Amino acid sequence: MTRQEMQNKLDRKDISGVGVKVTFDFSSGETGTTYYFYEYFEDDKGVDRAARHFSDLINKGKVRKAEYIYS
Repeated sequence: MTRQEMQNKLDRKDISGVGVKVTFDFSSGETGTTYYFYEYFEDDKGVDRAARHFSDLINKGKVRKAEYIYS
């Protein structure tokens, strides 16, 4: 999802959640960014669920950083 799509969800009043910005490296050496949104993020299970979504990038050593964005 794009930054704006994630921000739109964070701004909604009928749901609550956390956004995650993941910065990663492409095979070409370029840097990419993708965004995720998670509802029900109250405990460590929420962090684990987020990490599973981009675990392939983590396992390949491509993730440079993950930033959690709270509304």
